[in-house]
Amino acid sequence: MDEYRILNLYSILEARTNASITALETQTVLDRLRAGNLPPEDAKVIIERLQAILSKCDYLRREPWKGSANPLAGHCYVASEALSHLLKAQGKSGWVAQVAQVHGGPHWWLRHKETGEVLDPTASQFEGPVPYETGKNIGFLTKDPSKRALHVLNKYFKRG
Repeated sequence: MDEYRILNLYSILEARTNASITALETQTVLDRLRAGNLPPEDAKVIIERLQAILSKCDYLRREPWKGSANPLAGHCYVASEALSHLLKAQGKSGWVAQVAQVHGGPHWWLRHKETGEVLDPTASQFEGPVPYETGKNIGFLTKDPSKRALHVLNKYFKRG
């Protein structure tokens, strides 16, 4: 699947999201991200918090992942997008979104463009290793968080 088709697929799915978030909640999330003064937090801690949130958000997943026994399956895009925004708000730059085909479907994660370090908040959905070496820098659909990412980030900020 080429990059254009992947982006088109995700834009269609984003338009059909079931995530609801009020205008005030949206503005609050955006204000916190844009202020750029989130307290430093280890990426591992952020990922664990995002995983806990996403494990309770089956309604954000699409077929064929909706209802999956693995609570992280189907959340790779939104998890990576939310993680990217949180890292940027902490002043941690250099992270780029990557995508590759894994087990017949697209899988998303972040890679640091200078160090090559990989942050994959949903890697545990796979039984074997993820072929990160096949990843392509593709970027997210929007500069600001998507509807689903706003929903996840709102829950993230409400947890403290």
